[in-house]
Parts: sequence; structure tokens; C-alpha cells
Amino acid sequence: MKQIELRCGQIIIPFYFDDNQQESVEKLTKGLNEIINDKQLSLEEFSKKVNSLLNSRKKVNFFDDALLTVKGNALMEKEDYEKANILLELSLDRATQGSYSEEIVLFLRLAQYQFIIGNEEKGTEYLIRLCEGEVSNYVEVINAYGLLDIWNQYSKYVEGKVRASAITEMADTKEPTECSKLIGEIRGIKEKHELLTELSLHINEICADGEYLNYLNKWERTFFYIDQLWERVNSDGFESYLTYDGKNFKKAKKASEDLEIVELTRILEKVEKKFPRSKVPRNTDKIEDIIDEKELEFDELDDEFYDGYDAIIADALYKYFETYSEKFR
Repeated sequence: MKQIELRCGQIIIPFYFDDNQQESVEKLTKGLNEIINDKQLSLEEFSKKVNSLLNSRKKVNFFDDALLTVKGNALMEKEDYEKANILLELSLDRATQGSYSEEIVLFLRLAQYQFIIGNEEKGTEYLIRLCEGEVSNYVEVINAYGLLDIWNQYSKYVEGKVRASAITEMADTKEPTECSKLIGEIRGIKEKHELLTELSLHINEICADGEYLNYLNKWERTFFYIDQLWERVNSDGFESYLTYDGKNFKKAKKASEDLEIVELTRILEKVEKKFPRSKVPRNTDKIEDIIDEKELEFDELDDEFYDGYDAIIADALYKYFETYSEKFR
């Protein structure tokens, strides 16, 4: 397993690759650096070369959107706004399925560019997408990336349109090495359900029960999405899950598809079909409004879930951890 680190502000983002991915990742990184460092390129030439480099990739990798975002952010810092925006828009278009690697930086910088060119409507749209993402304490995370001055300059455009920031609400996150039980100890647990329980506690300690999902890597987030849904639905049913955690519904469904949990994917499709255009909104307030207005009922789906899904999900998560245990920290 190979590792590459990207730095964005004060945050270092590690990415892990299998040996067969390394050459492609290194080629993309080197090629993009060469294009960025060629100061003679016009905007049109810059765009063509970047697109040509990306299109040479046989398969989009989860690393691509993070690299484009980090490089776009660096160009914004140098006030090379047009080239920066080219990279940021490509990151938005090329994002791998699942969450954007660095969506807060991506949406804030995209918004900044739109405000610079005088498009307040589009800039506001990007800021709203930032605020409605996975991280509830987005202002604190913006500060960690060293972009608080940019946020303060434009945050007035979303006042009253999104939830209040949680900058003063310090979530209780932990480094993987500070958790109650280290991942090495968890790997040594033989009993399936005990292992899954301890792994769930470990991951929730790292991300403060989902408040800081950007603190998790790709594999940990995949586990979290399924584990969160499993726990919430088991406790209070689908309506409770949708009301409190519905912003993660799409990602949970994608994780279920990736883990090939056929039964779970099928029941989540039934949940989707209850919503207009078979689409669950990302905003939990909107989800709650639709449930109330349409008088949506989930009792039958709850009963179906309770009748046998525990074993199915437990087996799938256990197999997933066995396969990728070295990716968990």
C-alpha cells in the first residue's frame, strides 16, 4: 500500500493506494504540476492541457478531485483566479461517487471566484452548498484550512438562509491513537459483533459522532454511513434516520451498493420512492417538511428492516473490515 499526502492550509490529507494505482496517481500529480508551472500558457491552452491529462486516465480515482481542489486553492492564494477556477470546476465535475474529498475548500473557493467576477447569485449558491454539506461546524473547519478571512468576507450572503454556524461548538474529536481502543486491538477481536461494536465506537470517536466526517478516510466513511443508518433505523425507524441523518442517505445508499448489500439497497430504493421524483433531499429540514406535508409512513419498511437485516448488515460490514482492515486507522 502506497501513501501520498496533500497539504491544504494547516491540514494534511493522506491518501492510500494499491501498487497498481501508484503509477497513474504519480503521473497525474506530476503532469498537473508541470502544466501549472508553465507560465506561458494561455487560459485556453491551460484548460486544454489539463483536460487532456485528465482524459488520459483510464479510470477516475477518488484522489483526482482532491488534487484538483488543493491545486486550485493554491492558485487562488496566488490570485491566479481564472486558472484556479478551471481546476475547481473540473474537480466539481470529476468528483468520484461519494463525498467530495475537500468539499468545504472547493465550494468556498468556487463561491469566491463568482463573487470576484460579480456573479452574486452563483456565489451564494456555492456558499449554501458548503453550509448544507456533511460538516455542521463548517466555520471551524474553514478556520482550520486558513480560509476564515474569505468566509468572513462573503458569509453575509447566506445569513438567514442556512443553519447558524457552530464555530463555538467544539466537537469532541480524537486522533485515532487517542481513542478508547486502538485499531490494532480491534483487529484482534475474534467475535464479529464485539468487533463491529468497538469499531463503531472507534470511528465515532474520531469524527465526533459524524460532526467531522472529513476526519475520516474513504474506508472509514463508508463504514460510518452504513453503521449510522443501521443503528438509527434499528433504534427509531426510517423516519428518525431521515429526520436526523438524511443528509447522508445518498452516501449510505452508494455505500450499500459498493458493499453489494442487495437487500439493504433494495429497501433504500423503496424509501426513495416515497419522496417526490424518488429523490431524498440533502437538507434534513426539507426532508422533515416533505414527510409532514405528504404524511409519509415508513412502518412497513421499518418492520421489513427489523425482520432479518441485522445479520445481513453485520455480515457485510464484517467482511468489508476484514478486506480493508489495513485502511482503518
